[in-house]
Amino acid sequence: MNPRIAKEIRAQLFPFGLIICAAVLPFWIFPTHPADLMVPGFTLACLLMGAAAFGTEFQHRTMAGLLVQPLPRSTLWMEKMWVMCGFISAGTMVVGLAVKLYASRLPEGNWNYVWWTLLLVPICSAGGGPFWTLLLRNSLLGTAFTFLAPAFLLMLNVWIYEKMHLGSGGGFQTKDVCLLLLIYAPTTLLLGFRRFTKLEAYDGPLPSPEVELPRAVGTFFSKPIEALVRPFAGPFTSLVRKELRLQQLSFLFAAVFSIPVMLVIALHGGHLDWKGQSSFCAMSIVAGFGIYMGILPVLAGSLSLAEEKSWGVSEWHLTLPPAVRKQWLAKMLVAFGVSLVLGLLFPGLLLWIGKGWPFENNPGSLVEIAVQALMVPIVQLLLTSIAIYASSLVAGTIRAMLVCTGMLFAVGPLIRFGSLIGNEYRRTDDIFFVTFDWSEGLIILGGYMCIAAVGVACLLQVFSFMDFRFQRPPARQIGLQLVILSAVILIISVGLGTLGSLWAGSVVGVQ
Repeated sequence: MNPRIAKEIRAQLFPFGLIICAAVLPFWIFPTHPADLMVPGFTLACLLMGAAAFGTEFQHRTMAGLLVQPLPRSTLWMEKMWVMCGFISAGTMVVGLAVKLYASRLPEGNWNYVWWTLLLVPICSAGGGPFWTLLLRNSLLGTAFTFLAPAFLLMLNVWIYEKMHLGSGGGFQTKDVCLLLLIYAPTTLLLGFRRFTKLEAYDGPLPSPEVELPRAVGTFFSKPIEALVRPFAGPFTSLVRKELRLQQLSFLFAAVFSIPVMLVIALHGGHLDWKGQSSFCAMSIVAGFGIYMGILPVLAGSLSLAEEKSWGVSEWHLTLPPAVRKQWLAKMLVAFGVSLVLGLLFPGLLLWIGKGWPFENNPGSLVEIAVQALMVPIVQLLLTSIAIYASSLVAGTIRAMLVCTGMLFAVGPLIRFGSLIGNEYRRTDDIFFVTFDWSEGLIILGGYMCIAAVGVACLLQVFSFMDFRFQRPPARQIGLQLVILSAVILIISVGLGTLGSLWAGSVVGVQ
């Protein structure tokens, strides 16, 4: 096989594995609504495939070696595009086949939006991914802008349609969206080819930071960081300053997310009215908040360890005068602080400004609000802990995010299997059957889930600190950790299934 083709195939294997997981595992994890997990997983994998065509060259600083090969740049471009498009097409067919086989058997209802996702997302990823990666010279930023650019065009289309049809309450025109994205994809593909033919590489032999921002943007975000830590002095403050600078992309991601939300608030009289807007606009806002609150903790946790491993300086930091535990404390304070402030408090502030707090439209009971208010930050901390553990295993932020996503997909079937065991155990052992009302059951179940999530997060922290001392942790150590984690999650899932069946049985008995 051509060595260049083999190199491109290796770069696409990990995202392709994510597509296979997105096609198979959702029917086991969420058997009633698998599309809720399938669509985000498929979208993320396509975005990563589009950015991986040139992102790996910038990450490993091999772009200069690629450009000096005695081949026309058009040949190099076509090789990368054929491999990328082949993997995207194969993954799309696998997901489409899974949807075709199971859509008629599931009470999902309307699967049209899944089919539109399978059509439009691969086209936009194949066209926009190479262009944005070449323009920004960064794989992570290329992935982000491959998603943000068409999303902005869709929101602009909805706003224009609402202004042109004031009396109709807005709407979402499928033909307009298809035409818009079908123009966007080939345009960005041609711009990417033009960019590649005129590209001048100034890379050196060492790997570059995956999250290196443009100089002006980095200077803009470094000034408030310096102002924040300037009143404090000492070695620990220097460690915190370093970690905050590593998290610059998290601040940029929050800033980019706030722009369309504030525009929607301004265009709708200062309100995020879920019911008063068009269905697509409301769906975009909900999806935007969900994607942001899911990605931000993963990004913050991955940046804490994986980026320094990709630079090859993680072991050198252990020789510095500050103790290893003090360095770890600085990393965790910044990572969890950024995750909570930017991933939880910041979107809550935007919801409060837009008067779109979900509890106002659907208040529910006091017990429900209390359980939800307690579970959201705990889930946020758990996601951050999983990302930190993933970043302790691999080098590179994107690899850490992919490993974190793979772990989340792998945990789903394990939880499902444990829950089924718990349900069967309760049915065969009536001695364990107790009667409690709805609110008591919700408190017990919610408290159990919170304690279990905190326990798993603490275990992940212990394992992450053990791997923090190694540039590449030993395979035996990683295997033992994964076995322990799997056993703990399985035991927790059995208890969750038992308590859930007891609660459901009590509620049915009362009714």
